Amino acid sequence: PNEKDSDGPVSAESLEYFSGDLHVYVPPQKTTGSISISVVGEGQGQRLNAKSELGILNIPLGAAITACIDSVEEHFDSQVKGDVVSPVYLRWFPLEDPKASRAIEGDRRVGSRPRESEKDSDNVFNDYLSPCIQLAMFWNPEVDFPDGERDDIPRGRPPPSGAAAQDPTSLVQEKPIHSSVVDQYFNADIGQVSFALIDSRKAVELVSGCICDINVRYWVTKAKTRFGVAVGWFQLDQQDDYAREPVILAPTPSEYVATVFQILAVKDNLRSKNDVLSFEFIDFSLVEFDLT
Repeated sequence: PNEKDSDGPVSAESLEYFSGDLHVYVPPQKTTGSISISVVGEGQGQRLNAKSELGILNIPLGAAITACIDSVEEHFDSQVKGDVVSPVYLRWFPLEDPKASRAIEGDRRVGSRPRESEKDSDNVFNDYLSPCIQLAMFWNPEVDFPDGERDDIPRGRPPPSGAAAQDPTSLVQEKPIHSSVVDQYFNADIGQVSFALIDSRKAVELVSGCICDINVRYWVTKAKTRFGVAVGWFQLDQQDDYAREPVILAPTPSEYVATVFQILAVKDNLRSKNDVLSFEFIDFSLVEFDLT
């Protein structure tokens, strides 16, 4: 960013963009997903133009946004101390072996999680020879518009250096913005909830279960009311020593990381009446489960 303009809020417009930058549009209340990156290498010689997957990386959107926000706060704190740091979150991320990261029944997605967290340098990982990739991320929240107004304004990123800023054709058009001033907002993140079924006579645990990565959101504007619930994992385990299978109920293994349960409802406040509720849409999804 331009250090001369660093006194004001840091925004995407203050950053210098390049042709290879990737812009990911995240709709409101849909930050429970993840960004999946696959790194492919090309070889020459005996295997001309042979391609092989070197590694994969899954970045949860919620964790990425939190890291970007913390990086901007550190940027503001560094201005006070006089040692200005970049507001961009720049780290080295370890790549996982595509074969070793396949989903396994009952592993609670441990196989899809990286063995190490991101680092400031590429030579501080425990496995020195493991492949890694450097990424720079910046989160740009939506701009507030007049209360109750829904704008279909095309998103655009700044033109390259030397281009006329007044030329509307120099902006790269992206998805439209749907923003409003938020009157009420509630967000709850629960890491894990565990429960068990116990035989009180014998004091023996029969069945245990867990619900992981629970996210609940409630968002109210003048025009819309949104409510969303997402569950990352649900599993029931058999605690009997002579059980045929240790896992009773668990999501079917899949190579794609997705929430096992999700519901999102958007109510139209302008059309809703006291006795009639008008919903713009109600979305419900449930993944396939294996019962043994």
